[in-house]
Amino acid sequence: MRGGLYGDQSLKEAFLADATEDDERLSQLIGPARAMLARVDGLILDTQRAIARCLIGVVFCLSGAAAAVAASLIVIAPGQDKGVVVAAAVALVACAGLLGYAVAVLRLDIAPLNAFGQELRAGLRNAEQALVEEWPEFTA
Repeated sequence: MRGGLYGDQSLKEAFLADATEDDERLSQLIGPARAMLARVDGLILDTQRAIARCLIGVVFCLSGAAAAVAASLIVIAPGQDKGVVVAAAVALVACAGLLGYAVAVLRLDIAPLNAFGQELRAGLRNAEQALVEEWPEFTA
């Protein structure tokens, strides 16, 4: 009878030791996950800034192309000189198209980053809640 009682006690101690080890592993994983989330957020911010720069470039190139075409066709360049200004306008439109393509590619790159960041946030939130539920002294 006594052996069974002591056996149950050692089983409880082993279970508590495993739970403590799990909580320690969980707390050790939260730090690197936060660092990874910070890196992902940094990448998202850099990508959003690159998209903004490309959009500004698109607007600049398209407005420059429109101004060049209007100036060449209306006032500035008579005869053969119009061809040079129109070629410059075509080059600006081509640059605007390339910048627009870059925006599209960057927007495709940012979608998986956002999804991964949301998954990291949810995992961190769940891990921190589990840690707080098991160790209420962390809430102080």
